[in-house]
Amino acid sequence: MRRLEHNQRCELLGEFFRLFASAVRVKIFCCLKDGPLTVSRIADGVGIALPNASQHLRLMRHLGAVRCTKKRNLRYYRLSDKRLLRAAELIAEVLEQRQTELTRIGDRRAGRD
Repeated sequence: MRRLEHNQRCELLGEFFRLFASAVRVKIFCCLKDGPLTVSRIADGVGIALPNASQHLRLMRHLGAVRCTKKRNLRYYRLSDKRLLRAAELIAEVLEQRQTELTRIGDRRAGRD
Protein backbone atom coordinates (compact mmCIF):
# COMPACT_ATOMS: atom_id res chain seq x y z
CA MET A 1 0.00 0.00 0.00
CA ARG A 2 1.36 3.38 -1.01
CA ARG A 3 1.62 5.89 1.83
CA LEU A 4 0.29 9.34 1.25
CA GLU A 5 2.44 12.42 1.50
CA HIS A 6 2.12 14.04 4.96
CA ASN A 7 -0.08 16.98 3.90
CA GLN A 8 -2.35 14.72 1.85
CA ARG A 9 -2.75 12.42 4.82
CA CYS A 10 -3.60 15.34 7.11
CA GLU A 11 -6.18 16.62 4.63
CA LEU A 12 -7.72 13.15 4.37
CA LEU A 13 -7.91 12.79 8.15
CA GLY A 14 -9.39 16.25 8.55
CA GLU A 15 -12.07 15.44 5.99
CA PHE A 16 -12.83 12.13 7.66
CA PHE A 17 -13.12 13.63 11.13
CA ARG A 18 -16.01 15.72 9.87
CA LEU A 19 -17.92 12.52 10.60
CA PHE A 20 -17.30 12.96 14.31
CA ALA A 21 -18.00 16.70 14.29
CA SER A 22 -21.69 16.03 14.85
CA ALA A 23 -23.12 14.15 17.83
CA VAL A 24 -25.98 13.03 15.57
CA ARG A 25 -23.57 11.37 13.14
CA VAL A 26 -21.73 9.71 16.00
CA LYS A 27 -25.06 8.35 17.29
CA ILE A 28 -25.89 7.06 13.80
CA PHE A 29 -22.46 5.48 13.62
CA CYS A 30 -23.08 3.73 16.96
CA CYS A 31 -26.55 2.57 15.86
CA LEU A 32 -24.94 0.75 12.95
CA LYS A 33 -22.41 -1.17 15.03
CA ASP A 34 -24.71 -4.22 15.27
CA GLY A 35 -25.48 -4.37 11.57
CA PRO A 36 -27.42 -2.79 8.71
CA LEU A 37 -30.49 -0.66 9.38
CA THR A 38 -33.01 1.23 7.29
CA VAL A 39 -33.12 5.02 7.40
CA SER A 40 -36.34 4.95 9.41
CA ARG A 41 -34.84 2.59 12.02
CA ILE A 42 -31.78 4.83 12.26
CA ALA A 43 -33.94 7.95 12.64
CA ASP A 44 -36.00 6.28 15.38
CA GLY A 45 -32.89 4.99 17.15
CA VAL A 46 -31.24 8.39 17.18
CA GLY A 47 -34.44 10.33 17.79
CA ILE A 48 -34.35 12.56 14.72
CA ALA A 49 -36.62 13.21 11.76
CA LEU A 50 -36.29 10.99 8.71
CA PRO A 51 -35.11 13.80 6.37
CA ASN A 52 -32.47 14.79 8.92
CA ALA A 53 -31.23 11.18 9.12
CA SER A 54 -31.08 10.99 5.34
CA GLN A 55 -29.03 14.18 5.17
CA HIS A 56 -26.50 12.91 7.72
CA LEU A 57 -26.30 9.51 6.01
CA ARG A 58 -25.62 11.20 2.68
CA LEU A 59 -22.59 12.96 4.16
CA MET A 60 -21.47 9.77 5.90
CA ARG A 61 -21.61 7.95 2.56
CA HIS A 62 -19.62 10.73 0.92
CA LEU A 63 -16.97 10.42 3.65
CA GLY A 64 -16.83 6.65 3.18
CA ALA A 65 -18.06 5.77 6.68
CA VAL A 66 -21.21 3.93 5.58
CA ARG A 67 -22.39 1.95 2.59
CA CYS A 68 -25.89 1.57 1.30
CA THR A 69 -27.65 -1.39 -0.28
CA LYS A 70 -31.15 -1.38 -1.68
CA LYS A 71 -33.59 -4.26 -1.16
CA ARG A 72 -36.93 -3.74 -2.84
CA ASN A 73 -37.92 -0.20 -1.87
CA LEU A 74 -35.78 0.02 1.29
CA ARG A 75 -32.23 1.26 1.67
CA TYR A 76 -30.06 -0.43 4.28
CA TYR A 77 -27.04 1.36 5.70
CA ARG A 78 -24.05 -0.35 7.27
CA LEU A 79 -20.59 0.62 8.42
CA SER A 80 -18.14 0.49 5.56
CA ASP A 81 -15.33 -0.89 7.69
CA LYS A 82 -15.46 -2.28 11.25
CA ARG A 83 -12.03 -0.76 11.92
CA LEU A 84 -13.75 2.63 11.96
CA LEU A 85 -15.80 1.47 14.94
CA ARG A 86 -12.64 0.35 16.76
CA ALA A 87 -11.07 3.75 16.03
CA ALA A 88 -14.14 5.55 17.40
CA GLU A 89 -14.11 3.38 20.53
CA LEU A 90 -10.42 4.12 21.09
CA ILE A 91 -11.05 7.86 20.78
CA ALA A 92 -13.99 7.55 23.22
CA GLU A 93 -11.75 5.76 25.75
CA VAL A 94 -9.18 8.55 25.56
CA LEU A 95 -11.86 11.21 26.00
CA GLU A 96 -13.51 9.36 28.90
CA GLN A 97 -10.17 9.02 30.67
CA ARG A 98 -9.48 12.71 30.15
CA GLN A 99 -12.93 13.60 31.52
CA THR A 100 -12.32 11.44 34.59
CA GLU A 101 -8.98 13.18 35.17
CA LEU A 102 -10.55 16.62 34.84
CA THR A 103 -13.33 15.67 37.27
CA ARG A 104 -10.76 14.41 39.77
CA ILE A 105 -8.75 17.65 39.47
CA GLY A 106 -11.92 19.70 39.92
CA ASP A 107 -12.92 17.70 42.98
CA ARG A 108 -9.48 18.21 44.55
CA ARG A 109 -9.63 21.94 43.93
CA ALA A 110 -13.10 22.10 45.46
CA GLY A 111 -11.87 20.12 48.50
CA ARG A 112 -14.03 17.07 47.77
CA ASP A 113 -11.28 14.48 48.10
